[in-house]
Amino acid sequence: MKTMTGRTLLSIIKPGWKAIRIVLLCVGLLAGMVNQGACENFGTGIVAINPEKPYVGDFNGDGIADNLFLLELRGSSRISDDSVLINPWSSGGNVQPFDESLGLGIVHGGKQGTKTVLYDPDFLSTPIWKETPAPVSVLKRESEDYPVWKKSVSDLDGDAIVLETEAGIDILLYFNGTTYTIFWPQEEP
Repeated sequence: MKTMTGRTLLSIIKPGWKAIRIVLLCVGLLAGMVNQGACENFGTGIVAINPEKPYVGDFNGDGIADNLFLLELRGSSRISDDSVLINPWSSGGNVQPFDESLGLGIVHGGKQGTKTVLYDPDFLSTPIWKETPAPVSVLKRESEDYPVWKKSVSDLDGDAIVLETEAGIDILLYFNGTTYTIFWPQEEP
């Protein structure tokens, strides 16, 4: 971290500024640092597309809010040592090398603060993922659609992530108590 020699924040601020402006400036800088740190910590070359507006839900069901970020991955990306990399779209959970595509990053808000990167080069590189807004929404436990999904997904306990597909069928990405997994409904587009 660079330090400013012989100058402080107060010596830089113009004399006409009011104290409230100083407080707002400091709070803004601190909020930016916290937000930036949470996103950069997924790994090298991994950029959060929505750092200021993560999707929020209690995905692991521990009663504490978690943040979901859309991630831009590059071929040279490497996840951080304290992140877990999962491919819930693959039956074996195998993760192929990163290519120029997207991923999903979850920061659990509990004591652990664990970070998970969810990635599949086939699913997350389809044309629907280039649209704005992204084909993602949060299924909250208190929503009217939750009991409908719960009938099909017995181990659904927390909030879940609904992902749209090219075929027009929504799939559910959820934490089953151990890991993140996908539920594909048996329906025709």
